[in-house]
Amino acid sequence: MTIEASDNSGYKLEIKEGIASLISQDQEMLCEFMLDEQEEGWIPCSERLPELHRVEMETEGEYYMISNPVLVTDGNKMYVAEYEEDDGYRYGWSGYDGECYEGIIAWQPLPEPYKG
Repeated sequence: MTIEASDNSGYKLEIKEGIASLISQDQEMLCEFMLDEQEEGWIPCSERLPELHRVEMETEGEYYMISNPVLVTDGNKMYVAEYEEDDGYRYGWSGYDGECYEGIIAWQPLPEPYKG
């Protein structure tokens, strides 16, 4: 099974025999990991969100908080996204193309790169 990214980034998630491969638009494998039928590793957003770190903006005193990239799901599709907060007022999941994802129900850290 192949899942195309819905954000038009060209990324694909290929799933074959319990192994998932994240592939870039130019067919370079970015990472590969084993899927667990019990969905171990997924953390419900209602339970907790990824740890945030502070990013200073060029304007003095302004900043926003953002997570490292994680794998997220809305229950139907998976995306690589970051969780953001701006002084605690605006928050949400965003992809690298600037797309904002709604309805995200769970997340998990990205796996370590395949070391063959």
